[in-house]
Amino acid sequence: KDRTLDVYYDKTNTTELKPVYLFIFGGSWYSGSKVKFTNFGSLLEENDYVAVLPNYDLFPHGGFEDMVDDIYHSIQLFEESLIVFFNISR
Repeated sequence: KDRTLDVYYDKTNTTELKPVYLFIFGGSWYSGSKVKFTNFGSLLEENDYVAVLPNYDLFPHGGFEDMVDDIYHSIQLFEESLIVFFNISR
């Protein structure tokens, strides 16, 4: 499965811990895309947040369980990237 997520953060300051905002876009589970919210991700970044915007399967390509699974795996991927790229663990 091709799960993607966008992470917005201040690339000039990766040593300071910041709050993380996971934004799951709306669309009643059948429409929408994280691409429509790039300005929102940038706004959070500019205000010292780390913004995470995942994509997930939408109906009819996936059911509710698929959507929840996609979001769950996006959270796991983000946590793994914290460890790999920033040497931060939970």
